Amino acid sequence: MSEAQRSEAKVLLGELEAAINGTYLGPQNAAKARLTLLTKMLLSYPVPGDASEAAAAARLDLYDDALSDMPPWALDAALKRWSRGECGHLGMGTLNYTFAPAPAILRRLCLNEIEPLQDQVRKLTRLLAAVSIDRAMDPTPIQARPDLSIVDHTGRRLAVGLKRI
Repeated sequence: MSEAQRSEAKVLLGELEAAINGTYLGPQNAAKARLTLLTKMLLSYPVPGDASEAAAAARLDLYDDALSDMPPWALDAALKRWSRGECGHLGMGTLNYTFAPAPAILRRLCLNEIEPLQDQVRKLTRLLAAVSIDRAMDPTPIQARPDLSIVDHTGRRLAVGLKRI
C-alpha cells in the first residue's frame, strides 16, 4: 500500500471505530439520543404489569444499563427492525412484536446492526498490520520482539530476559 492509501485506511478505520463506539456524538449527546429513542419505544408499546411512574423509571434504567455502550444509530435501526417484525432471523425463538423487546433482545439487535462495521474494522486492522511486499521479500529477519535491554549507570547494555533453569 502506498502512504496515501495507508493514511486513507487509517482515517476510515477511525471513522468506523467512532461509529461503532458512538463517540462521534460525544458521550452526553449519545446518552440523550439513546434516552429519546428508549422513551419513544416505551411510550409506544403497551406495558404489561405495573404502569406507575416508578415502574417506568426502573424499566428505563434497566434498558439504559443494557444499552449504555450502544451507538444511537444502532439502537434506532434495531427499533425499526422490531417495529417491522424483521427480527425472526436471530434464532431467539418466537418473538412477540406486540410488546417492547426485552433489554437483552434489544441489545442483541443492536449488536447485529454493528456486526458488519466490526467486520470491516477487523479487515482494515489486518490490512494496516501487513508489511509491504518489498519488506516481506527482504531476507533480513523482521524483529518481532522489542529490544529488551537496558543501559546501566556505567553505560553498559544489559540484556533482560527469562533465565532457563
